[in-house]
Amino acid sequence: MDDRFLDMFYEEARELLMVLEEGLMELESRQGDRAFVDKVFRAAHSIKGAAAMVGLGSIAGLTDRIETVLDKIRSQSVPVDSQVISVLLEARDQLTAQVEAAAFAWLAHAFLEGRPGNLTAVTGARGPRILGALHKGSVML
Repeated sequence: MDDRFLDMFYEEARELLMVLEEGLMELESRQGDRAFVDKVFRAAHSIKGAAAMVGLGSIAGLTDRIETVLDKIRSQSVPVDSQVISVLLEARDQLTAQVEAAAFAWLAHAFLEGRPGNLTAVTGARGPRILGALHKGSVML
């Protein structure tokens, strides 16, 4: 996989995960707002599609399950209550953890092959610290 595509995926996934979280936090009070529900659904849908395109099947799979619930909310076959929101937020947290773990694994692999890529896109502000730790051999992989 071309590093540029993974760079773009991690950067976009982080942005979409924020949109997803913000949307889930407001979903119960705005469940009748079709445009709003569609926006939340599209965030999950975009993560799923992009993850599948770059070969991150486990991320695409989890996002597909989130998307399925959001689609049922969109079609009003599942009512939104605090329990549904809690489950979706937990799934979103798990999805974030998977994205961050995949980003770190990709960064470590690229670094060990002598092509560190775009550290800011992959690791945010932690990039220089992680790169330094890898360089010193203080990060266990």
